[in-house]
Amino acid sequence: MTRSGRHFTDESKYEAVRLAEQSDSNVSRMAQDSGPDPSVLRRWIGQMRDGTWEPATGKPLSPMQFEAAAC
Repeated sequence: MTRSGRHFTDESKYEAVRLAEQSDSNVSRMAQDSGPDPSVLRRWIGQMRDGTWEPATGKPLSPMQFEAAAC
């Protein structure tokens, strides 16, 4: 059985994490709305919080993305 992986752009990851981190949001509901599995969204949040997330190679971060990743 092959796995059909979905690709999310760095921008869509940042946006999903930003929306999920709003105080009144629910990660599971946010994941349903933005597309990734809730566990994937939680992993992105954790990686961005602890600084272990790396954007796709060869793509420089925009100032907005850099600021979001630093939070």
